[in-house]
Amino acid sequence: MRLGQEQLTFGALVALDEIVDQCSAAPVAPSPALRFILAWLYAHNLDNDRACYDAFWRIVQDDMAINHSTDNAHYLRGTQARTELMKIARRAGIELTADFQCELRQARMTKAERMIYRASPVYRFSRRHDD
Repeated sequence: MRLGQEQLTFGALVALDEIVDQCSAAPVAPSPALRFILAWLYAHNLDNDRACYDAFWRIVQDDMAINHSTDNAHYLRGTQARTELMKIARRAGIELTADFQCELRQARMTKAERMIYRASPVYRFSRRHDD
């Protein structure tokens, strides 16, 4: 089965969302996987502005501990990376709404974790307007 561009874009955004979570705890080492994900998303974006892709690459690796305490560095890195992720998603034609961010998170869960999450009051509350 071939994957379409939408499925591949979603998978790439899932991977970047995971990297944002990882960089919230510590800087992420540069890897060919991260480089490929950013390059693929850039190749399929709606404009030719590379700034957010380059910024994401730099931010997730930045130690920030030189100018900030460790806790502040983790917070700032994660927040700035999430901001760049939102810009990257917009350039792919996707608005990162709260519901879409939940979908990204669920895509990273195991089947058992998704079942527990979907049985929780949090999930039912977030879906109260869905019909």
